[in-house]
Amino acid sequence: MNNLGWLYGHGLGGARDYDKAREWYQKAAEAGNPAGMINLGWLYEYSRGVAQDYDKAREWYQKAADAGNAEAMYYLGGLYEYGKGFAQDYDKAREWYQKAANGGNRDAKKALVRLRQK
Repeated sequence: MNNLGWLYGHGLGGARDYDKAREWYQKAAEAGNPAGMINLGWLYEYSRGVAQDYDKAREWYQKAADAGNAEAMYYLGGLYEYGKGFAQDYDKAREWYQKAANGGNRDAKKALVRLRQK
């Protein structure tokens, strides 16, 4: 289900269709697939086929993070680092990036290095 959403969201095999992508990501998320949750969060964070809604992005990222997904933890760190939807909070960003790094997310390790200067 998540993969179908990804195909629609990237226009592979036809025209890009964020509505269909969201439908399939939603089905994947409801089935407990963390990748579907992350992709729904991404649609809301970057306003792709939906109104930009940082609260919904955070909600979906949080659900995936609660399932132990390091990529979702990285995205939560980004919301805090850049103050998307709430006050910018480098300490919270570091906390989420550290959790993501502990889970093996390489981008989170880079983000921790970047935040040393802030």
